[in-house]
Amino acid sequence: MRISLLIAALVALFGLAFAVWDYAASASASSIETQGSLLVNKGAQVLADTDSAAAETLYRRARALAQRTKSAPHIRFLLGRSAAVLSMYRASASDKISLLCTALANYRAAAQLSPAVPGYQIAWAELDARLRSPEELCQAAGAPLPIAQPGMSPLERLRWAEKLGPFNTSELYLAGLVYLSLEQKSEALALFRRVQEINPRFTRAQREYVYSLVGSEHELRSAMPARYPEVLQWIYHFSRFREGEFAAWRSAFVEAVALALSELEQRRSAQNLDAPSYHHFLKTLSKTDLLAASDELRQRFDRRLAEAYAAEGNMSWAAVLRRRSELQRIRVLKGKVRDDRRPVEVMVYNWAGDIDTRHTALDMQGVSLGVFFPSTAKPELLILEGADSAAKFETASIQFLQSKDNLAFSPYDLAAKISLVAADGKEIMLVELDGDVPPYLKIHYRGAKRRPSIANRSVDLIQVYGAP
Repeated sequence: MRISLLIAALVALFGLAFAVWDYAASASASSIETQGSLLVNKGAQVLADTDSAAAETLYRRARALAQRTKSAPHIRFLLGRSAAVLSMYRASASDKISLLCTALANYRAAAQLSPAVPGYQIAWAELDARLRSPEELCQAAGAPLPIAQPGMSPLERLRWAEKLGPFNTSELYLAGLVYLSLEQKSEALALFRRVQEINPRFTRAQREYVYSLVGSEHELRSAMPARYPEVLQWIYHFSRFREGEFAAWRSAFVEAVALALSELEQRRSAQNLDAPSYHHFLKTLSKTDLLAASDELRQRFDRRLAEAYAAEGNMSWAAVLRRRSELQRIRVLKGKVRDDRRPVEVMVYNWAGDIDTRHTALDMQGVSLGVFFPSTAKPELLILEGADSAAKFETASIQFLQSKDNLAFSPYDLAAKISLVAADGKEIMLVELDGDVPPYLKIHYRGAKRRPSIANRSVDLIQVYGAP
């Protein structure tokens, strides 16, 4: 299966194409080379999608071109590729081997004619490795290799190809597949990571394939790009489709986001990123749940975001972020009562952890949200933040209650300690706490709304910060 994948990649990534064209028997060498270039670069159909007859036709015509101009490396390479593809359609083992030997001979010829082309070196390395002892095998098959193999192993040749084309993303990706076929998974993953970081057109299918290769935290660290926005794709995939591993390998994701932030800072410092784009990237990257799990990372983002909002003229929210960057997030428990008709009597239930990503609403008729503070907590700041950019608070409709045991609640007068700030078009509520708070806090909505506007993931809707 892996060999089939490699052949398909050879076809697709090198752009092996099939074009029907007529050429005169008396064509000059330069004209033949031109026709060969058209065949390579402007074919109408990729061979991976054709049948045996199409593969046979391309092989026959490539061979005719090669006979007329033996010194054109791209035509020799085309002949090698067409022979390798045609071997897929041959049932006889001897026919397959003969065609693969033809492919290898032409790969070697192309590489020797143009040694600086990484694709020629990669194809040579892949077939050398697959045939294992190509000289002996091809001799026995009656298809001896006319060009002796220089003293370079397939692995050495792959590494050399990497150096020849450090930014040729299609060939680097192919080299990664060849590394896998040689059971060099760590080198393959590192190469796939580099390709993702430099290739803005890295496809979803390619990314999904690399995801599937990751089976440990060590492999995750090797394969996951530490660059915005690519790192967000990985966070999204694992948090949604591989939740257990996302939780177990959280530290690796936190590290990747920290590195992505450093890379953004470097791009901005080198003036390779304008201020609006930098601010947008910062805000987007800061929305990951991982910041709530790491005070160090969140504080670092808060400092950078404070600078960004100040530069945009939002001094109020910038001041909040600067203050928050000096505080630690307190790991509270959060609960909910959906229909709290007697808020002074009804206990809060449905408790969940502080980093709960389920969506919930604050301003919906009869709803109460609960917060349980650990006994050692010294909370200073409670932040209530909706996700909607048009979120507006009805301060008079929000009632705070307190309890020592979650059985009986009494009003908790915080009106003088509430303020509202605006950021990105929405209101955010700030509640000052004095550090000495009751164990249970209930936030009850006593308005009449049936469709909420203050809704968010629980981890973002209720945030509590205190002194370290």
